[in-house]
Amino acid sequence: MTEDAELDLPAVIRDRREKLERLRAAGVEPYARGFKPTHSSAQAKALLGDGDRTDPIALAGRLMVKRLHGGSAFADLQDGAGRIQLMASREILGAKAFELFADLDPGDAPEGAEVHLHPEDDAWVEGRSLVATVEDLELIDPAISSERLVYRLFHERGVRVFKNADVRSECSCSRASVTSMLRSFPQDDRDHMVEQGVISVTCEFCNTTYAFDPGEVADGEPTIN
Repeated sequence: MTEDAELDLPAVIRDRREKLERLRAAGVEPYARGFKPTHSSAQAKALLGDGDRTDPIALAGRLMVKRLHGGSAFADLQDGAGRIQLMASREILGAKAFELFADLDPGDAPEGAEVHLHPEDDAWVEGRSLVATVEDLELIDPAISSERLVYRLFHERGVRVFKNADVRSECSCSRASVTSMLRSFPQDDRDHMVEQGVISVTCEFCNTTYAFDPGEVADGEPTIN
């Protein structure tokens, strides 16, 4: 690929290719086929039980979400059996291995991983097939109202038009729920989340940032400021 063609790629693609080259430069083969997982996510959670650590195990799956908090990184890994949260610590892994983990992008499941498929509802398949028959001109024709278009598509099944409802952006996160989440971590993990004297958590859905004094989420009674 020429340099000009590379520049024409979307920024997210260029960024991922640069990360791919950094992994290879560090001696890591991103598409290695010799990796053998020892457990599924469900087996790993069952193995952990109510404890806070197990013997080393190997998991494979798709990296869904990643969050960085100073010297710690949290990620959700999904495989065919479900989803499990990962936590990486710079102090435990060492600076080099931690930076490699922090540089990973969400991606597809590795070759050989079991893909969990959900059967499609017949009504959904029928509805999707009917909607696929809509022509572009039907969508922009001012003479065809939305009600008329819906009737054309679904009159054989019966059409019911609901009253308009206000659509608003709303998130279920709260300071109380984030406090509870932070207190679920061991104290040592919370200590590593502290940056410039505070622990900051940003909701991935609404982008709200919550800042905590470490004493607020320490073991025992919360500190009142």
